[in-house]
This record gives sequence, structure tokens and C-alpha cells, in this order.
Amino acid sequence: MTEKYTIRGIQVLRGLAACMVVIHHSTQRFANLVPGSSTPFWENGASGVDIFFIISGFVMAISTLGREDKRHPAAVFLARRFIRLVPMYWAMTLLFITITLALQHHATDNIQVHTQITFSAVLKSLTFIPYKSSLGIQPILAVGWTLSFEVLFYLLFAAALALRVSVIGWLTPSLLLLAGLSVFRSPTWPPVTVLFDPLLLEFLAGLLLGYAVLRGYRGFLMTSSLLGLFALGFLLFAPAVTPVGLRVIVWGLPALLIVHAIVVMEPRWGKLLPRWALLLGDASYSLYLSHNMIMNIFFNLLIKLHLAGVGHNNLTYELLGATLCLFVTIAVALALYWFIEKPVTEMLKRRLVRRSEPTIAALASH
Repeated sequence: MTEKYTIRGIQVLRGLAACMVVIHHSTQRFANLVPGSSTPFWENGASGVDIFFIISGFVMAISTLGREDKRHPAAVFLARRFIRLVPMYWAMTLLFITITLALQHHATDNIQVHTQITFSAVLKSLTFIPYKSSLGIQPILAVGWTLSFEVLFYLLFAAALALRVSVIGWLTPSLLLLAGLSVFRSPTWPPVTVLFDPLLLEFLAGLLLGYAVLRGYRGFLMTSSLLGLFALGFLLFAPAVTPVGLRVIVWGLPALLIVHAIVVMEPRWGKLLPRWALLLGDASYSLYLSHNMIMNIFFNLLIKLHLAGVGHNNLTYELLGATLCLFVTIAVALALYWFIEKPVTEMLKRRLVRRSEPTIAALASH
């Protein structure tokens, strides 16, 4: 496929998925912070991660498949993924460590502070290696657990490119095998084996969808749109039921239907999407990485101003607080994107990736 294939709707969906995660965590903060809180803990918002995983597999297919015969495809692929993923994650992790060490003696009892900041923890967090701590198996920057799955997927993808074998032919059995191993995993296995998870099938689903699009698949507009709308409603409003091992079905399948609908609707509706929605999608990575830190500061401020706590368990009040929290985190994320993420990414692309390297889509940089 030689023409550019940019899907604006995917960018908007990124922003929506990131906002879902932010709202999920903000309602969680209120539920934990205010005794007798009236705000329901919106667990469904965590399904934004499943949407991210589907999108990741899809984008890797659209941006890379068909270029396997180019010179050093694996090196270029990894360089692009490094530029996209690592600098902001490292920056946010180091910022979180700095804030935690500076404020750990002043934080309120209601705000959880990560206390196990050791050299080993920092090293493993920065290299996306899962490890066990008192808070479970997660990196110092808690949301980074999803990036460990991303990195595993990228490494398997790069291996196919390096070996000059079919990406689909390599990744399909590899991801199926790793997902299947989760059935046998026990607590005695090392922490890194948490990556053997059915969630890997979401990357595979997105990859196969992207491969189908590259092969000319476009789908039926009406059917796809209705299924996508139903799936979105299910993720937003259905009671959260995520049995162990079934998240890939309960949330992953609707996430796939939503991404599929966006892809099918793109030719007709993509150009009508507003610039502000695309900008939110551009800043979605900064939003995802930074929102927990911003929320900690925000809720600490509410407590110091006596605007949260006992006596502030009115549903309207709490929903207004959660909404304000969303806007604050978005505002900070946009600033991070414009002044840090975007210029750093563009500078590294100029230095690490040759200008002559062909691209399929602007989407490849995301």
C-alpha cells in the first residue's frame, strides 16, 4: 500500500479512551477520599486501556506492514517506537519520583504515596520490566503497567521485521501462545510472567484489523456503525463485570467493535471531526501518563482548602469536582504535549530516523 492512510477518527478515539481512564481514576479518588462518598466508582473507565491496545495493534499494521523489504526495517521501527514511547514515560516517571520524595512527609493519609523507590525499582520501571512491590506488580508510575505490554508487542513485531518473516504469521502464534500460558501461571512464577495474559489478544485483534484494511477491507457502514455505537454504550454504561481472564471478551471485544466502526466510518465522517478533538487525541499520551500525578496534587489541594472530606459527600458536588479534575488534567496534558512531548519527539525523529525513510501515514508517528 503506497498511499497515505491517515485515520482522524482513531486520533479522536485515543482522546476519548484517555478521558475514560482519567474519569475512572477521579471517581476512584473521590470514592476513597470522602467517607460516605455518593460518587459511584466508574470501573468501566478502565476499558479505555483495552481501546488503546486495539488501536496499538491496528496502527502498527497500518504504519509498518508492507515495508518489511525496506533497509533495516526493525531498526527504524524500534527507533520510532522508542521516540514515541520512552522520553515522556521516563520524564513523567522521574518527575513522579521527585515529587514523591519531596512530598512524602506532607501528603495526607488519604492520598496513596509510593514509598518503595529503590534503585532496582527505578531501573525496572524505566526498562518496562514488571516487578513485585507492596502495591502489587506495577512500576513506580502505576499507569506504566500497560506500557510493559506495549513494549513486549513491539519487540515481537521488531523480531519479525528483523527475521524478514511474515509479521502476521509470526505474531499470531506468538501472541496466542503467550496468552495461553496465562492459564498455567501460578504465584510462584516470576513477576515478568504477568505479561503472559489474554490482553495480548487485543493487540493481535487490532493487528489483524489493520492487515485487513491494508488488503482492501472497508466493511458495511450501517452495520459497523450500529455495532460500534452499541459497543460504546456497553463500555460506558453496562455494569462492570470482569471475571479473571475474561476481560479480553467483556471489554476487549466491544473495544474492537468500536475501533472497527471508526475505521469504516472514516471515509464519510473523518474530515468532519473538529480540530480540538484531534488535538486531545494528540495529547492523549501526555494525559495518560500525567493524570494521576495531577489528580494527587488536585485532591491534596481540595483537602487543604477544606473542599473535600467529611461533609462533602453530595453527589452533585462530587461530580462537579470530578469534572473539574478532568478539565485540569486535560489542560496540563495539552501544555505537556505542546511544550515537551511534541518538540522532543520531533527533535529525536530528526536525529534518530533518517529524513529519507518513507512513511505510509502521519498516523505512524502515533
